[in-house]
Amino acid sequence: MAILGRKVTAVRSEIFDHTFPFGHSCKIFSTVHPASIAREPANEPGLDKDLQAFKRLIEGEEQTDPVEHDYRFIDTTEKLSKLTEELLQFKLFSIDCEWAYQGERAKLRSIQLCWAPGKAAMIAMRGTECEEVLPPKAVKEHVTRILKRKGVELIGHSLRADERHFRKEFGFSLM
Repeated sequence: MAILGRKVTAVRSEIFDHTFPFGHSCKIFSTVHPASIAREPANEPGLDKDLQAFKRLIEGEEQTDPVEHDYRFIDTTEKLSKLTEELLQFKLFSIDCEWAYQGERAKLRSIQLCWAPGKAAMIAMRGTECEEVLPPKAVKEHVTRILKRKGVELIGHSLRADERHFRKEFGFSLM
């Protein structure tokens, strides 16, 4: 949900076309996790509605109202610097991290940040084989500058799971 930049209730049952920077495209479908119904029974009717919309999608029915979006793949220090300067004007971010495990050690592969509806970036630290994409020191400097400011608030996907590794990598807490 973080990459979509809106609350789940605002985007449920919507389908978005997305083309990744490396040329692949897909449809993104937004819903709640079925297990959330155990915690929030009020989500059940919404999930039913979402499943009906998903059925229409796979049966080939057209969807309306595409969401305008600006998704960025940050893989150079120049792009990272430009993103940092832009994000300093915002105080609310959705965040998600992806990790690669080498033995017992987790290595941060990417950080996804969303700062406004349809505005998101993936900061690529490491590739699929854990090879360095961006220098960890540069990422730490820029991410710290963006997130460790007074008044910044975070909405996270699996934030508790990311917290322990993030703190080791960057030296500050997401919580």
